[in-house]
Amino acid sequence: GRSCSNDRKFFNPILPKADEPPRRAHSPFPGMQVRRWHPLGPAQFVTMDTRAPFVGVHSPRVALSAAAPRGIEQSGLDVRRGRRYTGYIYLRATPGAKVSVALLWGRGAQARQTITFPYVPAHFTRLPFHFTAGASDRHATFRVTGTGSGT
Repeated sequence: GRSCSNDRKFFNPILPKADEPPRRAHSPFPGMQVRRWHPLGPAQFVTMDTRAPFVGVHSPRVALSAAAPRGIEQSGLDVRRGRRYTGYIYLRATPGAKVSVALLWGRGAQARQTITFPYVPAHFTRLPFHFTAGASDRHATFRVTGTGSGT
């Protein structure tokens, strides 16, 4: 399998696209595109938890809603049709929350693969997943969403 995400530890805060800081003209890593995470749903419901982060100084915390999915996403990923992408995510959730990860390789409900975790414990747990891209796309998106109450 291949990994298509280059920021897995959330060094940067998760900001709406309009609030992103400007990119530096001279990067220490020429040719590497920085792919930042952005809120999915209203931005005020995605915060950086500094009290109980998984690793580092902060981890994303999403205030859930039963009415609509909320979460985070990272776009600009390069995927190839038929290739399998394997990964894992560390999650914790309020009991009863429904959490999914998805790979989107185009527009429309058919241009994606979604994996819903049947249960996410209240403590950080490693949850594996894999996707097979249904089409090649240089601007694919990886999403983590949840519904329910709590975080």
